[in-house]
Amino acid sequence: MADSGSHSGETSLQTLASRYGVATEHQGFDGEPKTVPDETLGKVLTALGADVSSQAAVQDSLRAREEAPWRRMLPPVVITEVGTYTTVDVTVPVRSDVRVRLWPENQPELARELDAAASSDTREIDGVSLERRRYELPEDLELGWYSLEANVRRSMTDSPSRSTWP
Repeated sequence: MADSGSHSGETSLQTLASRYGVATEHQGFDGEPKTVPDETLGKVLTALGADVSSQAAVQDSLRAREEAPWRRMLPPVVITEVGTYTTVDVTVPVRSDVRVRLWPENQPELARELDAAASSDTREIDGVSLERRRYELPEDLELGWYSLEANVRRSMTDSPSRSTWP
């Protein structure tokens, strides 16, 4: 699995490890940088659920890792600090009517509708054209847990859905 990855001089296995947040090098006791052996990276990635059994499997795992955020409408969790500007990406079918709301935990009556800040980019996944829209979280949120909801209509005549795709 020593083929070239997407970054110069990096193997596909190292690229996959980086996408999983796994370090591919470290500083040795002598102060010199050391590369983590492919065998070690393979075992760590396998433990994290990636298939690294062959070069083709590594390529498939890379593609799956890259597509994962596009396969869910909302991220699993968003962490921010009080008083900071934060955005959240919402993935929806292109040209969808989207409603994004936020409320303090167990207080849906205090829901606030969020405004779209920008549309970052689009991608086709399994034949569905998707776009990632960025929504601003209010800077005046108090410390605590919040629920984030996105409802989508594929067209103005469809009813809201909370489904995921593809």
